[in-house]
Amino acid sequence: MDNNKTILILGIGNPGAEYKNTFHNLGKIFVEKIYNDLRKEWGLATWKREGVGKFLFSTDADKKIILALSESFMNESGMPAKNILKKFNVPVENLLIVQDDSDLQIGYAQITFGKNSAGHKGIDSIINKLNTKYFWRLRLGSRAQESRKASDFVLKKISIAQQKNFDELYEKVIKGIKEFAFYNPDKATNIVNSKS
Repeated sequence: MDNNKTILILGIGNPGAEYKNTFHNLGKIFVEKIYNDLRKEWGLATWKREGVGKFLFSTDADKKIILALSESFMNESGMPAKNILKKFNVPVENLLIVQDDSDLQIGYAQITFGKNSAGHKGIDSIINKLNTKYFWRLRLGSRAQESRKASDFVLKKISIAQQKNFDELYEKVIKGIKEFAFYNPDKATNIVNSKS
């Protein structure tokens, strides 16, 4: 991580009302919540739309922190990621992708760096467009207890009971995000990845 450069936190998912509040949109859901909760504390501007790269973004006054939401479909996430990195001259090692992850159970999350996609189409797209896997990922668990194929549930709506699990997880995630945004990725990882 380059401590002299901007931090970019990008939530990925699918656009459109039919995908709202689905597991595959967890990344966007969490980034929107982070924006709402930290907007005043971080001095974030209102969302702006970048039509060419298909993303929404918000920065603080010094452009040290950027929150962004992809408006492309999940399997096309690479282009918004590439375009916003270029727009703000953000080094790829300062990128945190917030995503759903069907390999993790609901209620758990992990921050990882430099990992393969493990079949996640959005991450595949980002790795291909950036020509590297060496960026940070906040992986939000979307798998229920029962074992099913990811394709059976990633586009399903999140239930009220499941939402309570995500609300509890969010309290831990936002603590980690605050550390990550101020150049403490190791501390952020310890907070988010802990089982407690």
